[in-house]
Amino acid sequence: SRRQRQMCIRDSDGDINGDGNTNTADAVFAMRYALGLIELTETQLIHGDVNEDGVVNIADAIGIMRIAMGLN
Repeated sequence: SRRQRQMCIRDSDGDINGDGNTNTADAVFAMRYALGLIELTETQLIHGDVNEDGVVNIADAIGIMRIAMGLN
């Protein structure tokens, strides 16, 4: 449904740290996770998967940085 689709879009917004903003700190979380330096909760993984391919990786970190810079 339309509501479910909107929720999915909102959930994968890049706000990994849950502070209500998508910023460079979230990109750092994604990079650190992609490098195996930290673990993320299930909720953080959903927010961090901005390209919605099922994983959080460097591509998502770049996507989050683009969102933070207003390029997306």
